[in-house]
Amino acid sequence: MSDSKDPNTRRGLVRVVFDVAKTGTPATVLSSARYHGYVDETAADARSPIKLVGAAVLVTGSPIAEGIIETALSHLDADPDRHRADRRAQDDRTLKRGYFHASEDSANAHSHLCKAIRETVQGVVAYHLFDMDKLEPWRRAQTENGLQNAAFSLSAYLPLRQATPVSFIVEARRGQGDLRKRWLESFLMGLEWAIYDMPLQPILFPQIDISIGAKRMAGLQVVDFLLWALNRGLQHVTDPWAERVGLRLDHTTAQQDGPMNTGLYSLGAGRLKLPTPTYPAPVLPLPEYTGRDKIGNALILMERCVRFWYARLPDHSAHLHGVLVIAMKGLANEQFASSAQSIERIASAFLRIFDTVPIYAQASEEDIDLWHRMLGAKRLASLVLRKDLVHGQATLAYMARFRQWLSENQPEVLDVEREAR
Repeated sequence: MSDSKDPNTRRGLVRVVFDVAKTGTPATVLSSARYHGYVDETAADARSPIKLVGAAVLVTGSPIAEGIIETALSHLDADPDRHRADRRAQDDRTLKRGYFHASEDSANAHSHLCKAIRETVQGVVAYHLFDMDKLEPWRRAQTENGLQNAAFSLSAYLPLRQATPVSFIVEARRGQGDLRKRWLESFLMGLEWAIYDMPLQPILFPQIDISIGAKRMAGLQVVDFLLWALNRGLQHVTDPWAERVGLRLDHTTAQQDGPMNTGLYSLGAGRLKLPTPTYPAPVLPLPEYTGRDKIGNALILMERCVRFWYARLPDHSAHLHGVLVIAMKGLANEQFASSAQSIERIASAFLRIFDTVPIYAQASEEDIDLWHRMLGAKRLASLVLRKDLVHGQATLAYMARFRQWLSENQPEVLDVEREAR
């Protein structure tokens, strides 16, 4: 591993320490018709030297079979060491409840589950953990549920790098509420906002399902053990369990004197990774895209794309039809179509189809101007959704006024049959 530190950190920025795996072994892309994301959350343990709160996501290409737990429990039951006086009570409890819980199990139980995971599970693991002692005072007042949801959101971005559907399974916990309504809606809005800050990173919106699972579900027991092992490795650098279970480091980051710790690992034989899409190198970097003319052209492109793809979504993007319907209903009402709320609906729909369809599939790498107009419109679409930025709301207001002028003076400009350029 390498440890690099930037001594020239500017004031107001956070210095980040990277640990990166040094290996010549090429990683294989984990491909599947559907990704399965198993989520586990951890709360601060007063007995631990570092009080960490957060979440981990294990992404696999197929569901984790329940049989691995049955096999591991069977081997634990047959293990003569489980009759040792210092382990008998723990192992009896594990066998009685019928599932593993790493923080409560014995070394015997850890060994058998660890072996089963190492031999049968392949995937990619990401974690985000907050050090409670390093949190800003205002964040310490947040509930652990809030911090866990924030960590889940950060980790959940891992499999959203292509249009492959994702099914997340989260262990039921008190105070969780309706994850689909509360967490998923907030997560998707957060992705839309993030595009303004990361305009050169493709951000896809695949179909996402999220459900609540019981502790005894095999996938949740596996990710529970993985997060337990990773947490122990952060607490004690010589702890062996992460290596024993077959976790292979891709990279970790830690804010120096800050609360955030993140990591990305591959699990199983060989090195695995998830796809990382990029825009064509010749079109980068993106020049500054500002000025009234560019804002007006961005609005035209946004609306024309929404109108065009409304009836032409490919199958892998069919789940986005609903956001297009909402935008189109607003456009069908002349009094509402040029309102700020209608522009926001257009911007949201545009962002969700932009990389997911993608709208630039037929664009030539040599048409740099077209790429810059599309990427510029993408960033402006995100900007007008940013209620935390004054210039975002000013841009939204200008787009609304400009669209009203178009509807009165040049409505043909929004004709979807014109070439969407």
